[in-house]
Amino acid sequence: MAVDLDGDGRLDLVVGNAGTNDVTVLHGSAGGSFGASSFAVGGPTGWVCVADFDHDGHLDIAAATGSSIATLLYSGR
Repeated sequence: MAVDLDGDGRLDLVVGNAGTNDVTVLHGSAGGSFGASSFAVGGPTGWVCVADFDHDGHLDIAAATGSSIATLLYSGR
């Protein structure tokens, strides 16, 4: 999923990784490259969803795994 998570005007990529039980955020940079951050979710990632779940004006990431309905991974900038 491609979204601007940090509000810098560049797209970031959000990827669920079933094999490593995490979600990776690839932060877009000015030069066209990406810096990665990973968040453990405790099980194979079935899907990821990005929205402002807590209504604070910043996008959040939620992921579903085989063991839980959703895990909040990222909140704010």
